[in-house]
Amino acid sequence: MKNESFVANRVDIDTAWVFKTVSDAEPSANIEEAVSLVNDLLASFDGFVCPTNTEYVLWIPEPDSDGDVPVTGKIESPNGLTAAEITTELREYTDGGTGTFRRLTINGNRTRIDLKDGEHLIDATSDRYRQWTGEEVIDQSPVEDVFRIDVFYNDSSDDRCNYYQIAVWTYTDIWFEDTELGERNRERLAVALDRLVDALDVICVDFESRVISEHSLKQGEFSNLFPDRKSE
Repeated sequence: MKNESFVANRVDIDTAWVFKTVSDAEPSANIEEAVSLVNDLLASFDGFVCPTNTEYVLWIPEPDSDGDVPVTGKIESPNGLTAAEITTELREYTDGGTGTFRRLTINGNRTRIDLKDGEHLIDATSDRYRQWTGEEVIDQSPVEDVFRIDVFYNDSSDDRCNYYQIAVWTYTDIWFEDTELGERNRERLAVALDRLVDALDVICVDFESRVISEHSLKQGEFSNLFPDRKSE
């Protein structure tokens, strides 16, 4: 049965938690600040979501020039990536702390999920993760893992302050099942989201989903999936 014997992969749910936290660093030297943020992010999801594939974008000063050049890269390991491996990669291109972090995407991961027969680490290759149309299983492997996490840096002059935006996307509705299994998995996600809000001193949280509205989420039985803002 859906979200009991297997995790339903649903591309139609468009569900994300979007967190915003202020940057105190100069835009031209924010990589160490971003490294600290990424470490806090990974610590918040530690034991729950294990990254296996990440991509990043940095802007680095070009030698003998007043301009910056973009640097993109990918880090991947089927056995999982540690925070140290990811942050070491981000620091590789810095020179005296200069450089601008622009984006990090965790688009591959294994997620710890409880099903009827026990606990599983689920990714797109797992036989316990199947595409679901809303009515039936599709005999085709999912394209997305259970989560994708995006970190963006914004230094637009239109804003009063520079900030980071962290978007946690999910591609299953197992968190919204009104069952004992749903509750157990929901609690694990809720703990990670609360840790993230506290660790990053988040100033606002937005929730977007086709499954349930933000208002209904806050007022209903799944309200633990909307972490309180730490400050206004």
